[in-house]
Amino acid sequence: MSVKMSGAEFKKFYEDDEFWPDGAWHEDAQISVDGEDKPDGVESNEVSDTSVVVIEGGLSSVSNGRMKARLWKPISAAGARSRPRLS
Repeated sequence: MSVKMSGAEFKKFYEDDEFWPDGAWHEDAQISVDGEDKPDGVESNEVSDTSVVVIEGGLSSVSNGRMKARLWKPISAAGARSRPRLS
C-alpha cells in the first residue's frame, strides 16, 4: 500500500522533528514525484508544494517508512497538538 500526499505535506512530513528525531534514517522507500520515480530519493526542497508525492514501502530506524507517513498525514491534517511518538 502506498501513501499519496501533496508536495507541501511531504515537506512538512520530512521536516517534522517529532517524527524524525536526530539520528533517524530511512532506506528502500520507493518515492515518486509527479509520476516520476526517484530511485536515489528526493530532498524536500526539490519538491514543489503542488507536486503529488507517493511513498511506498521503506524502512526507517524508527518504524516502517510507509507506516510513519500513513500515521503522520491524518494527525497533521487535523492539527493535533500532541502527536504520538513512533520511537
